[in-house]
Amino acid sequence: MSDSTESVRGARESLVAAFLTGLAGFLAFNVVDGVFGLVGALLGLVACVATTMFVFWRSPPAEEEFDA
Repeated sequence: MSDSTESVRGARESLVAAFLTGLAGFLAFNVVDGVFGLVGALLGLVACVATTMFVFWRSPPAEEEFDA
């Protein structure tokens, strides 16, 4: 496969992952809001966004090889 096809696939997968993460955060926000109130929901939303940013920040680039 060519590099451009792999980069498009990687971009598409990243977009889907970002959408699913946002959807999960939105649903979690509404569930936590119903159970713990607005302050708890806002703290949970901030924690979800921070965790997502940490995971994407720590993920290695696709072209790196892993040591087994």
